[in-house]
Amino acid sequence: MSKRRVHVREASHATRNVLIAIFLIVLSAVGVAATGALNGFLNPQPASFPVIIHAYDAALASTPEVVTSPDQLVADATISMANATVLAGPPLSFTQTTPSGVLAPSSPIAVGTYHVGVAKDGYAPTEFLYVVGPNCDRKDSVGNCHIWIAMNKTPSP
Repeated sequence: MSKRRVHVREASHATRNVLIAIFLIVLSAVGVAATGALNGFLNPQPASFPVIIHAYDAALASTPEVVTSPDQLVADATISMANATVLAGPPLSFTQTTPSGVLAPSSPIAVGTYHVGVAKDGYAPTEFLYVVGPNCDRKDSVGNCHIWIAMNKTPSP
């Protein structure tokens, strides 16, 4: 007598493979998110940066390199704007005269966007926005943010 065989259809492995793929994608996304969060936690960015403000006479700058070298800590004395009044606006607020054309506030400035300006008799006032932060313009090798402010003489009447 022959045994009757019952053919049981095996479940397709496709469903199982799709579920495994979805699980791996979700696990990878969670891993990437956790890595990003840990990186910010383990390597925090400073909340403030030292800022050095250089006011100079644009007509006396001999070459663009004189005012664009980020590692130059002091402006060329021949172009520096002595006795110029530097103004910084919200959120920080100060007005200070630069005896040498270079001004370094006594404490680092908090990360943010500031209105910065310079005024001096015989020169057109200059004002612009400057972003202080880890990617500030003209940052030197030790982490100082340098603000270079060009002053132009006003035409004589």
